[in-house]
Amino acid sequence: MTTMTIDPAQPCLTLIDVIKVDPQRTTELIKLLQEISDEVMARQPGFIGAALHPSLDGSRVVSYVKWQSREAWEAAVKRDEARARFALVARIAHSIEPSLYRVETVHGAKRHEEP
Repeated sequence: MTTMTIDPAQPCLTLIDVIKVDPQRTTELIKLLQEISDEVMARQPGFIGAALHPSLDGSRVVSYVKWQSREAWEAAVKRDEARARFALVARIAHSIEPSLYRVETVHGAKRHEEP
């Protein structure tokens, strides 16, 4: 299992896509996004990792992708292979809302040790 750390000290950016989809096609979309990550993006310089988050009702998939830099992401998405695969995503999706982010802070529950 691959893990990604969310760390504000890590010099990277995060691409978050909110993709609206018919719930009947959520599984198909997830499979396609996994293939894009594993077969295309994982070979690109600067790719750190991706996580896919389908909504409980299946109407949306959030794609969380970490890159070392904006330049690495821009170079990767300009590649013909990436553009062709993303065109397939666009055929399945109702809409895609991508945005680039940086991590500012990270918060978590405090762990209580048993006495």
